[in-house]
Formats: sequence, structure tokens, C-alpha cells
Amino acid sequence: DIFGSKGGLTLEPLAYYTEHNGIFTEANIAVDRNDPYETEINHFVDSVIERKEPISPVSDGAKVVQILEAIKLSSEVGKEVQL
Repeated sequence: DIFGSKGGLTLEPLAYYTEHNGIFTEANIAVDRNDPYETEINHFVDSVIERKEPISPVSDGAKVVQILEAIKLSSEVGKEVQL
């Protein structure tokens, strides 16, 4: 939770608090509480079943792995690694 002299914010429930014209105001903020991994897995399964290109193609995943391997190597040798 964060509170200051002019307002505040809470995470559970997600809400903000403020004062407007001398009146204290509280507003809850609605958010989608879906599990992002579940959404991602469902999208991938649907892509396979429907034989459609997923939002993140395999080539993107391969680039991410290449970047992560370069980060690891850079930390091991202590200098910049060119991709």
C-alpha cells in the first residue's frame, strides 16, 4: 500500500484514494485476474489444434534463447558478447 498527503493506492483490493473538494473519494479498479500462463498455454494449444501461427512464433523463442545464452556467457567471461 502507498499513501501520501494527497491520496493513496492499495493492491488488495486494487483501489485508489484521494480528496476532491474536501470530499474523500475511494475507487476500486477492476482488473482481469486471469493466470497469464494459463492464457498463454491455451492460446498455444488452440494454435496447434487450428493449425494457426501463434502470436509468438518459434523464431521469437529461438531469439530469446540466443539472447539468454549470450547474457550467461557475458556474465561468465566478464565482457560484452556480440550476437
